[in-house]
Amino acid sequence: MTYQNDSEVESEIFALVETIINLQKKYQNGEITDTFFQKTINNTYKELLKCHFRLKEKELLLSDILANMNIKIKYQKALDILTHGIISSSSEDMVPSPNTQKGSSVLALPGITLEITSAFITLMDILKLGSFNDTHLLQDIFEELIGNVNKFPGLEYIKVKLSRLREDLLKDKEKIVNDAIYREEVGKDLYLLFKEFHDKLNLKT
Repeated sequence: MTYQNDSEVESEIFALVETIINLQKKYQNGEITDTFFQKTINNTYKELLKCHFRLKEKELLLSDILANMNIKIKYQKALDILTHGIISSSSEDMVPSPNTQKGSSVLALPGITLEITSAFITLMDILKLGSFNDTHLLQDIFEELIGNVNKFPGLEYIKVKLSRLREDLLKDKEKIVNDAIYREEVGKDLYLLFKEFHDKLNLKT
Protein backbone atom coordinates (compact mmCIF):
# COMPACT_ATOMS: atom_id res chain seq x y z
CA MET A 1 0.00 0.00 0.00
CA THR A 2 1.17 3.55 -0.78
CA TYR A 3 -0.26 6.66 0.82
CA GLN A 4 -1.87 9.28 -1.40
CA ASN A 5 -2.56 11.73 1.42
CA ASP A 6 -2.41 12.15 5.19
CA SER A 7 -5.98 10.96 5.69
CA GLU A 8 -5.06 7.52 4.35
CA VAL A 9 -2.16 7.33 6.80
CA GLU A 10 -4.41 8.33 9.68
CA SER A 11 -7.04 5.81 8.64
CA GLU A 12 -4.58 2.91 8.58
CA ILE A 13 -3.00 3.78 11.92
CA PHE A 14 -6.41 4.27 13.53
CA ALA A 15 -7.65 0.95 12.16
CA LEU A 16 -4.58 -0.92 13.43
CA VAL A 17 -4.79 0.64 16.89
CA GLU A 18 -8.51 -0.09 17.21
CA THR A 19 -8.00 -3.65 15.96
CA ILE A 20 -5.35 -4.33 18.59
CA ILE A 21 -7.34 -2.85 21.48
CA ASN A 22 -10.60 -4.56 20.48
CA LEU A 23 -8.79 -7.84 19.98
CA GLN A 24 -7.51 -7.74 23.53
CA LYS A 25 -11.00 -6.98 24.88
CA LYS A 26 -12.49 -9.95 23.03
CA TYR A 27 -9.68 -12.21 24.22
CA GLN A 28 -10.14 -11.13 27.84
CA ASN A 29 -13.90 -11.70 27.55
CA GLY A 30 -13.34 -15.21 26.21
CA GLU A 31 -14.89 -14.42 22.84
CA ILE A 32 -11.86 -15.65 20.83
CA THR A 33 -9.39 -18.49 21.30
CA ASP A 34 -5.78 -18.11 22.34
CA THR A 35 -4.63 -19.38 18.94
CA PHE A 36 -6.72 -16.84 17.05
CA PHE A 37 -5.57 -14.04 19.37
CA GLN A 38 -1.87 -14.81 18.94
CA LYS A 39 -2.12 -15.28 15.18
CA THR A 40 -4.00 -12.01 14.70
CA ILE A 41 -1.68 -10.14 17.08
CA ASN A 42 1.36 -11.32 15.09
CA ASN A 43 -0.18 -10.29 11.76
CA THR A 44 -1.27 -6.89 13.07
CA TYR A 45 2.16 -6.35 14.58
CA LYS A 46 3.84 -6.87 11.21
CA GLU A 47 1.35 -4.52 9.53
CA LEU A 48 2.16 -1.82 12.09
CA LEU A 49 5.88 -2.23 11.46
CA LYS A 50 5.35 -1.91 7.72
CA CYS A 51 3.25 1.20 8.37
CA HIS A 52 6.18 2.72 10.29
CA PHE A 53 8.53 2.14 7.38
CA ARG A 54 6.12 3.66 4.88
CA LEU A 55 5.79 6.74 7.09
CA LYS A 56 9.54 7.30 6.99
CA GLU A 57 9.64 6.79 3.23
CA LYS A 58 7.06 9.56 2.90
CA GLU A 59 8.93 11.69 5.48
CA LEU A 60 5.85 11.88 7.67
CA LEU A 61 6.15 12.33 11.44
CA LEU A 62 4.34 9.72 13.49
CA SER A 63 4.18 12.11 16.45
CA ASP A 64 2.32 14.68 14.33
CA ILE A 65 -0.13 12.11 13.03
CA LEU A 66 -0.90 10.78 16.51
CA ALA A 67 -1.33 14.32 17.82
CA ASN A 68 -3.67 15.25 14.95
CA MET A 69 -5.85 12.23 15.71
CA ASN A 70 -5.48 12.66 19.49
CA ILE A 71 -4.69 8.96 19.96
CA LYS A 72 -1.23 9.03 21.56
CA ILE A 73 -2.47 7.21 24.67
CA LYS A 74 -4.36 4.62 22.62
CA TYR A 75 -1.34 4.08 20.41
CA GLN A 76 0.91 3.43 23.40
CA LYS A 77 -1.69 1.04 24.82
CA ALA A 78 -1.72 -0.82 21.50
CA LEU A 79 2.09 -1.13 21.56
CA ASP A 80 1.95 -2.51 25.09
CA ILE A 81 -0.64 -5.08 24.04
CA LEU A 82 1.44 -6.08 21.01
CA THR A 83 4.64 -6.51 22.97
CA HIS A 84 2.97 -8.55 25.70
CA GLY A 85 0.88 -10.60 23.28
CA ILE A 86 3.68 -11.54 20.91
CA ILE A 87 6.19 -12.27 23.64
CA SER A 88 3.64 -14.60 25.26
CA SER A 89 3.17 -16.45 21.99
CA SER A 90 6.87 -16.82 21.25
CA SER A 91 8.46 -17.24 24.68
CA GLU A 92 9.94 -20.59 23.68
CA ASP A 93 11.71 -19.00 20.72
CA MET A 94 13.17 -15.91 22.36
CA VAL A 95 16.74 -17.04 21.55
CA PRO A 96 17.04 -17.79 17.82
CA SER A 97 19.17 -20.72 16.74
CA PRO A 98 22.21 -20.16 14.49
CA ASN A 99 20.12 -21.52 11.61
CA THR A 100 17.32 -18.99 12.04
CA GLN A 101 16.13 -17.87 8.60
CA LYS A 102 16.22 -14.25 7.56
CA GLY A 103 13.14 -12.44 8.82
CA SER A 104 12.05 -14.99 11.43
CA SER A 105 13.51 -12.87 14.23
CA VAL A 106 10.60 -10.48 13.79
CA LEU A 107 8.57 -12.98 15.83
CA ALA A 108 11.35 -14.36 18.01
CA LEU A 109 12.36 -10.94 19.33
CA PRO A 110 9.18 -8.87 19.15
CA GLY A 111 9.81 -6.56 22.09
CA ILE A 112 13.28 -5.61 20.89
CA THR A 113 12.04 -5.15 17.33
CA LEU A 114 9.43 -2.65 18.50
CA GLU A 115 11.96 -0.81 20.67
CA ILE A 116 14.49 -0.58 17.83
CA THR A 117 11.82 0.69 15.43
CA SER A 118 10.56 3.23 17.96
CA ALA A 119 14.08 4.51 18.74
CA PHE A 120 14.94 4.96 15.06
CA ILE A 121 11.72 6.87 14.41
CA THR A 122 12.14 9.03 17.52
CA LEU A 123 15.72 9.97 16.59
CA MET A 124 14.79 10.85 13.02
CA ASP A 125 11.77 12.88 14.15
CA ILE A 126 13.82 14.84 16.70
CA LEU A 127 16.51 15.62 14.13
CA LYS A 128 13.92 16.71 11.58
CA LEU A 129 12.11 18.95 14.05
CA GLY A 130 15.35 20.31 15.54
CA SER A 131 13.44 21.00 18.76
CA PHE A 132 16.16 20.56 21.38
CA ASN A 133 18.72 22.73 23.14
CA ASP A 134 21.17 20.06 24.21
CA THR A 135 22.13 16.53 23.20
CA HIS A 136 21.24 14.60 26.33
CA LEU A 137 18.02 13.20 24.90
CA LEU A 138 19.73 12.18 21.65
CA GLN A 139 22.53 10.49 23.57
CA ASP A 140 20.06 8.55 25.72
CA ILE A 141 18.10 7.33 22.69
CA PHE A 142 21.29 6.40 20.85
CA GLU A 143 22.44 4.37 23.86
CA GLU A 144 19.09 2.59 24.08
CA LEU A 145 19.04 1.91 20.34
CA ILE A 146 22.59 0.54 20.23
CA GLY A 147 21.90 -1.64 23.27
CA ASN A 148 18.85 -3.21 21.63
CA VAL A 149 20.57 -3.60 18.27
CA ASN A 150 23.33 -5.48 20.09
CA LYS A 151 20.74 -7.98 21.35
CA PHE A 152 19.31 -8.61 17.89
CA PRO A 153 21.07 -11.25 15.73
CA GLY A 154 22.69 -10.21 12.46
CA LEU A 155 22.83 -6.44 13.03
CA GLU A 156 26.58 -6.06 13.64
CA TYR A 157 27.07 -3.64 10.73
CA ILE A 158 24.19 -1.45 11.88
CA LYS A 159 25.61 -1.42 15.41
CA VAL A 160 29.03 -0.26 14.13
CA LYS A 161 27.47 2.54 12.06
CA LEU A 162 25.27 3.69 14.94
CA SER A 163 28.27 3.72 17.28
CA ARG A 164 30.17 5.94 14.84
CA LEU A 165 27.25 8.34 14.56
CA ARG A 166 27.07 8.52 18.35
CA GLU A 167 30.82 9.18 18.58
CA ASP A 168 30.53 12.00 16.04
CA LEU A 169 27.67 13.45 18.07
CA LEU A 170 29.73 13.41 21.27
CA LYS A 171 32.71 15.04 19.54
CA ASP A 172 30.77 18.10 18.45
CA LYS A 173 27.58 18.52 20.47
CA GLU A 174 27.00 22.15 19.48
CA LYS A 175 27.00 21.27 15.78
CA ILE A 176 24.05 18.89 16.04
CA VAL A 177 22.11 21.55 17.99
CA ASN A 178 22.89 24.54 15.77
CA ASP A 179 23.56 23.16 12.29
CA ALA A 180 20.35 22.19 10.46
CA ILE A 181 22.25 20.85 7.44
CA TYR A 182 24.33 18.57 9.64
CA ARG A 183 21.19 17.32 11.39
CA GLU A 184 19.69 16.52 8.00
CA GLU A 185 22.81 14.53 7.04
CA VAL A 186 22.67 12.54 10.28
CA GLY A 187 18.97 11.94 9.70
CA LYS A 188 19.68 10.56 6.23
CA ASP A 189 22.35 8.23 7.64
CA LEU A 190 19.89 6.99 10.23
CA TYR A 191 17.24 6.45 7.56
CA LEU A 192 19.62 4.26 5.53
CA LEU A 193 20.29 2.15 8.62
CA PHE A 194 16.56 2.05 9.33
CA LYS A 195 15.99 0.74 5.80
CA GLU A 196 18.67 -1.91 6.30
CA PHE A 197 16.93 -2.98 9.50
CA HIS A 198 13.71 -3.22 7.48
CA ASP A 199 15.47 -5.50 4.99
CA LYS A 200 16.75 -7.70 7.83
CA LEU A 201 13.18 -8.19 9.00
CA ASN A 202 12.26 -9.22 5.47
CA LEU A 203 8.89 -7.46 5.62
CA LYS A 204 7.05 -7.07 2.34
CA THR A 205 5.72 -3.55 1.76
